[in-house]
Amino acid sequence: MGLGRFHAEIWVLSLVDLDFANFNKAQLNTVRFMFDALFPLIFLIIVSYFSRSVKKELLDYFYAKIHTPVQPTPEQDAALIQENAANMEKFESRKLFRRTQWEFHKPLKMDYIGFFGTWGLVGVVILVMWIFMNLGG
Repeated sequence: MGLGRFHAEIWVLSLVDLDFANFNKAQLNTVRFMFDALFPLIFLIIVSYFSRSVKKELLDYFYAKIHTPVQPTPEQDAALIQENAANMEKFESRKLFRRTQWEFHKPLKMDYIGFFGTWGLVGVVILVMWIFMNLGG
């Protein structure tokens, strides 16, 4: 007998003969979290496997736009994107999975600086808030 809030994740998993009768609340929350994390990814892979591919020219332009750093002027930006779209092989060496359609790239120095710099700024904001909170005490 179900009591409380209906959890669709648990219901979907019970359709594949998983028995949750002896699970405690923490275990149910963990199963729900794992379902919420993995199901969309698995669903996306399955749908993309059975769907029609996008034209190579459109994909090359899209990925060239992603891989091209922003230029000082829109004209320079558009020209470099067109150049990169015509020569996508130059990005192949940066891929984690070479000779595949997966576009996961190895991080560059600029990526590390941006990631850790952002976390540094978050730390500064928290530190400033902590200082202001303790000034009046």
